Amino acid sequence: MRAARQEPRPPAGSGPREGEAPAEPPSGNGIAKEDETPSIGRGIHGMKYEVVLTDTAKEHYRGLDAGGRSLIQKGLKDHLTYEPMKLSRSRIKRLREMAQPEYRLRLDPYRVFYDVSGQTVVVLAIVPKDETGDWLEQYGVKTP
Repeated sequence: MRAARQEPRPPAGSGPREGEAPAEPPSGNGIAKEDETPSIGRGIHGMKYEVVLTDTAKEHYRGLDAGGRSLIQKGLKDHLTYEPMKLSRSRIKRLREMAQPEYRLRLDPYRVFYDVSGQTVVVLAIVPKDETGDWLEQYGVKTP
């Protein structure tokens, strides 16, 4: 028995086959524009949150070394821009018995304390891990 003869395929990416519509041209530099970003990892319906630092948090941020500032900046973007209330075992926790701050983001060796109000994430403080208990005792507001 003889196998049916198949037509040779053109090399991948060499253009459309006969009867096919041409493919969309790739975007210029391969970097997705913000409106082209896939919705994976976004919050409800892809909503984006605005991250705002209080004056205290700005002071804490300025007091960090370059590596610490880079770590905090990346962590705020990665974790608070789209899903600031998505709890996890270690990264984001909702603080029990605390009215303020509501949440804690762990970015070793720092802890970022923040609240969420509507579409805004308000960063209250950026504190080294070993100072978190003292900071919460002094500035945290317990629920009545």
